[in-house]
Amino acid sequence: MQSPRGKISQAILTLGVVLNRRVTRDANSSQAEAAAAKAGADLVMVDTAIKDGKPTFDFMTEVDLSDFINLGHDYGLEVALAGSIDFRHLELLRRLQPDIIGVRGIVCGGDRRSAIRAELVEKVRILALG
Repeated sequence: MQSPRGKISQAILTLGVVLNRRVTRDANSSQAEAAAAKAGADLVMVDTAIKDGKPTFDFMTEVDLSDFINLGHDYGLEVALAGSIDFRHLELLRRLQPDIIGVRGIVCGGDRRSAIRAELVEKVRILALG
């Protein structure tokens, strides 16, 4: 049996496929999800590669993200979305319903290098879950 760390590593490797597919506009829309499932990953994730404050939502439409989530679920994977998520994105995330949202800056007061603030974690939890 593979360790959870090994499965996480496989999921992270899948992230590269996701970013490559998005950049090259690969015609095979299930490439990332299929690769993650074949590798035995538990989840597939979209994130931004460059941490310059531009959110995932600047690069992928709501339809793109919905398709990614649905395909991931079709392959039996959990789906995570991350990438400079801000409070203005939480309503969209509630509609999309990914299994996991990855946050850092939003819970650090906007500076991802700062300490995590418990009150912001609670605010995100409340707003994300409705």
